[in-house]
Amino acid sequence: MKRRWVGVGAGLAIGLWLLWMRWPEAMPAVTDQAVPAASQAVAPRVPSASTAGVRAARGEVADPVDPELPALGPACGYGPWLGDDALPDAVARARVDRALGRQVVSTLQQSSSELDQAVGWWLASTPFNVIEPALQDCTGRGCQTALQQAQERVERAAPRRDQASEKLLSLAQASQDPAVVALALSQCASAPQPPACRAELSARWVALEPDNAAGWLAQAQVAQEAGDPAGVVVAFHQATQAAHNRPPSAWVARHVVALLPAEWQGLPRLSLQLQLLGSVARLQGPNAAMFEHCRDAGAAGQANRQQACERLAERLLRDAPDLLSWAVATGLGRQARWPAERLAALKAEREQLEALFNPLRLEHPPGSPGECRAHQRGSAWLERSVQMGELAHLRSLRPSD
Repeated sequence: MKRRWVGVGAGLAIGLWLLWMRWPEAMPAVTDQAVPAASQAVAPRVPSASTAGVRAARGEVADPVDPELPALGPACGYGPWLGDDALPDAVARARVDRALGRQVVSTLQQSSSELDQAVGWWLASTPFNVIEPALQDCTGRGCQTALQQAQERVERAAPRRDQASEKLLSLAQASQDPAVVALALSQCASAPQPPACRAELSARWVALEPDNAAGWLAQAQVAQEAGDPAGVVVAFHQATQAAHNRPPSAWVARHVVALLPAEWQGLPRLSLQLQLLGSVARLQGPNAAMFEHCRDAGAAGQANRQQACERLAERLLRDAPDLLSWAVATGLGRQARWPAERLAALKAEREQLEALFNPLRLEHPPGSPGECRAHQRGSAWLERSVQMGELAHLRSLRPSD
């Protein structure tokens, strides 16, 4: 029996999920033929049957989601494409996963909605749908070789990702949708002149959506990279006055998950979810300008800066959708000299929520029905977290007083 972990991966997410499952002690704090039956158009957007939540009781997470999960055969969701007699091998599963991933991307790109198109080109610009079958069945130290093979797949797909980045940047040039412009900003590294690209798109973002602190923080970062301290101050001030903070990482996963047909269940759905979350993780880079600006906020003679940093930290904390964003807000509050009592209380709450983050640690033989149910519960967990926001989801799991 092996320890099974239900959790969230990043980067090469589906492989890392399975790596957690088979090799937990090792984890620190492409084009195949499409499967014919999977090449049909993606079904209309419908709620998933796997979005039932997991409740907390007596400090432990119970298992009330099971009755609402669809019963799956030995193939754990791959039956419609590969038959349901047994769990298919890793190569066959990867073919289906890629085919379904291509459908998701293609449906977004061919949508009449400009935002859908932008999300589709953004997804195609990331390692989404670059799946290494060797990661799915590796064990122990052999997974190091599989990870290297996965990285090689990512590198081979670089030309396609660059083309998708160009499409997204081109789409953003004429767009008046701030969400499209914000997504395109993440692709400026692929532009002929990245600094000019970042300067142009961050300026357009704040012009289109001046009440979003995320745009102003992006512009502060551009100003810092350009050696423009006055520009940093102006952008930072505007960020403190903004009504909300909503970077693309706060909404793009929910936008894509809403597209997944309800009949895609089990491991195929989990694969798509983890690939998506791995791509979203790439949007969550640090904002060095923000922390540099607030580094000496508590020093003598810096009262105005301290107040501005306090205001921004409060805004980021209120709007934080996930633990990472919350940690960033708390770090900024520490620089702004929040009281030690408040920081201690926030730390205690974070530790309480982190204890709920991976509640389903189950023991099941490989290929058993129990293992498939664990995958289904993991998928349900991730879907609810995406729909509600990670922090809201975790808080809903806390025991009632």
